[in-house]
Parts: sequence; structure tokens; C-alpha cells
Amino acid sequence: VDGRREEILRVDYLFRGVPLERGRHVVEFRYDAPLFWTGVALILVFLCVLTGLMLSSSRRHLFSELVSCDQRSS
Repeated sequence: VDGRREEILRVDYLFRGVPLERGRHVVEFRYDAPLFWTGVALILVFLCVLTGLMLSSSRRHLFSELVSCDQRSS
């Protein structure tokens, strides 16, 4: 609240809130989950590995086609 940390309370069994005095205030809720960023990092690593495997497989396939075409023409 207004740049300070305040205690977050449960409101109406489902919501979260903070106590405020009368007047205008800026209330900011932040959610920081370290496991979320770990999951994002693991997904990015997986996608990089998958892309590398796909590229190497397509290169191997292309190379084998080139070699077989070269052997046929000889």
C-alpha cells in the first residue's frame, strides 16, 4: 500500500485484501513463484534440445539423400 508492505487478509473466504485508511491509495499485489520461473527455464531448454534434434535429423536425412543420389548417378 503506497509503496509499503502490509499484511494481506482473507476477505469473504475467497478474496484477498489489505486494511486501508480513508483517502486515496495505491494498492499493488505481487505474486512471485520461483517454481514458475524454473518451469519456464526447463521448457526453454527442452525446446532448444528438441529443435537441435529436429535440425540434426533433417540434415542427416538430407545428407543421406544427397549421397544416395550421387551413388545412383555414378
